[in-house]
Amino acid sequence: MARAQDDDESGPLCCCEYLSDSGEKGHLLTLFCDCQELDQTCDRLFKGRGIEKSSLVKIVKVACDRVRIPTCFGAGARRLDELMDTTAIPPMVMVPLWIYIASLHLFATVASFLVVPVAVMLYYRLVLRHRQRTQFFMSWGLTSVFLIYGTFYLYVSSKIEITQFISLTVLFMFTLIAFFASKHGPGVVAKPTGASATKNLFKVLVESTVVPESVFGVQRKRNISNEGDLNNVENGCVHQETSVIEMSNLVGGELQVCSESTNQGSEDWCDVCRLMRPERAGHCRICGHCVLRLDHHCVWIDSCIGAGNHRSFLLAALFFIVGGLWGAYLSLDHLCSLQLNHMPDCSAVYSDRRTAVVFVSIIYTLLAVCCVLVLLLEQFHLITHNWTYRERKLAARSHRRGEALAERDEGFISNWGHFILMKIETEPPDRATKLTVI
Repeated sequence: MARAQDDDESGPLCCCEYLSDSGEKGHLLTLFCDCQELDQTCDRLFKGRGIEKSSLVKIVKVACDRVRIPTCFGAGARRLDELMDTTAIPPMVMVPLWIYIASLHLFATVASFLVVPVAVMLYYRLVLRHRQRTQFFMSWGLTSVFLIYGTFYLYVSSKIEITQFISLTVLFMFTLIAFFASKHGPGVVAKPTGASATKNLFKVLVESTVVPESVFGVQRKRNISNEGDLNNVENGCVHQETSVIEMSNLVGGELQVCSESTNQGSEDWCDVCRLMRPERAGHCRICGHCVLRLDHHCVWIDSCIGAGNHRSFLLAALFFIVGGLWGAYLSLDHLCSLQLNHMPDCSAVYSDRRTAVVFVSIIYTLLAVCCVLVLLLEQFHLITHNWTYRERKLAARSHRRGEALAERDEGFISNWGHFILMKIETEPPDRATKLTVI
């Protein structure tokens, strides 16, 4: 009988069943059942006693384990944080609530646009800052775009010409396509394997490489007469700098890598990914990998901006600016009847809830367009000089890097040609190394 029960426990789960962190089978209907911490906390709360922080931590832990989404095919109910980043949920509630409150009155509009940015920054510093990666800002941006377009579709599209609505919808679709294309991949530096790994390994070392004496002894007898290749052999140490590729051929490729300190002198060596980065590649501490021609990490798309998605990222920003300005103009013309040589009359926008929501959406759109426009102009400036944001930031800390950065500028046409064609070095640069014989 016990064995049959064990077989039932290990069998497939129904859509609402799950195995808790303690290994016990639970059900979604028992969400608030058998939670001693919650019962004790409520009891202390009703009696006017203090609540311990450890009790709140346990309640949150149990709640995260019990709040699940039903799934099929015997997998049972899955935890919400296993299916998605839970930090993406608050913006889906905060943004619509913010627009609704801001549309109540003019003073509510002004106050909300002053308070919400501060509240978001406080929420980030108190709740999200300890997380290495979050989709909060990406969710905020996507929720805002869909909400603004939905407001336009519901309250403005029927009041304008069909061609104007189609043109704005096309810009909206192009923005989304470019956005998701920019998330496709920034151009991650692939870790070498097999023969390519050996080739990359020989280019890593910049100080010394340990070579077994048994391997080097045979080749030394063969080449000791050629002092141009190997000279000043004292105590088994070759003092002449020789490329690792040449020495790998000399000793039959049997090289032993020293410790990580061997590679610390190279700016192209990544201690985290343990590989030699190609030129202009950089490591992103948020994503945890090296990216070709790394520009920066953008929290609004939750991805690095590199060789693989830099152009689509700029296209998404450009389409958003054009679509935002065009949609704001059409909406404002519907509300205030824009005319040349006449001041627009928007005094009655708060008389109706629909027009108030449209008016607040216009203000929000114009502010967002201004921010994205500043970003786009900065990117255009960097591309014009053949720089990246990361390179300029590093150049500000080092005079040598600043001189190297100035040498990259080949002129307006050439720099933009390099960016559009995006010729990227995928091989690490050659390095010289010293070999030590043991």
